[in-house]
Amino acid sequence: MGSLNIAVSYVPGRVSAGVLLASREIPLPALSACRIDKITYEEDGFITECGLAIIGADGTEIIIMTAESPGSVTVSTPFLQDQFDPEFALSLCRRESLAGK
Repeated sequence: MGSLNIAVSYVPGRVSAGVLLASREIPLPALSACRIDKITYEEDGFITECGLAIIGADGTEIIIMTAESPGSVTVSTPFLQDQFDPEFALSLCRRESLAGK
């Protein structure tokens, strides 16, 4: 089961996030984000943080989730939706707001 280590910083009016891979933080590009959601999957008593959704002020979403191959991620953006192939179906996951409204 894959897992993402997520670092989020929220200062009113500014949200920043990063994904931690192999003890190294990879910052996400600057966005006009108004909210960040943690995506989790639960099965047989195990819970994994498997994704991050960044929601823009205009409702646009960028979703980063674990993929099937160990250590890999998949990204859904308005211009890359057809290549999104997460380890767990997004419809089976739960979202929880980490920052913003």
